Amino acid sequence: MNVTCRFDPTVWVALPRDTGPPPAHSDEGWIEQTAESLLTAWNEPPEGDLGQLVKLALANALNTVDPTDSMTLQFWPGGSLANVIVRVATATWAGDDQPGTVTLEEIVGDGASVSIVESPGIGEGVEIIRYQAVNTEPPSTAAAIDFLFHGPSGWLTASTDVTLMEMVALVREPLRQLLGAAEIEMAPGTSWKPTVVDARFLVGATEEWQDRLLGS
Repeated sequence: MNVTCRFDPTVWVALPRDTGPPPAHSDEGWIEQTAESLLTAWNEPPEGDLGQLVKLALANALNTVDPTDSMTLQFWPGGSLANVIVRVATATWAGDDQPGTVTLEEIVGDGASVSIVESPGIGEGVEIIRYQAVNTEPPSTAAAIDFLFHGPSGWLTASTDVTLMEMVALVREPLRQLLGAAEIEMAPGTSWKPTVVDARFLVGATEEWQDRLLGS
């Protein structure tokens, strides 16, 4: 089970998976080429100070790639070092998975913003913006966005790392658009069947998911 997405390469960078032992995550050629593409799109010289910082940010991003991610992306709003990592994961249900009901509050805590979103290729899902207090002076708040989709065959999640509130505002709509153009590829003989989220479950901040996905 795989997910494919069409996206603007001047805004989204697909981080390559680690296919071997170190220094696979230090692919200088990939970093140089990707940085040059971004800086050219921003009308910035690759050899300037910004170029060196972008290369450093790309190298650091490579080290955050999780082997359990189906796809790891880096969102660049453009023209600055501001960026955030987005992780997409997919899997099919195991044979002994049993449907269960848990509250979204158990997953994201109190005060999260929950809404229904729709992708033509995936179906309806849930978008959650969760907040995290940061111990600064004065106190501040960070946030992250999670998207949850599921069907009879499996599930898909897309989540940002915890980041600044301003970055959440910047990435929210582009991430919705990216998922709107996403398609799920299943093994031969099987197909992804989108489901519909029952809004009545969201009134009480609940939705049905598989126990194993939620770790309950």
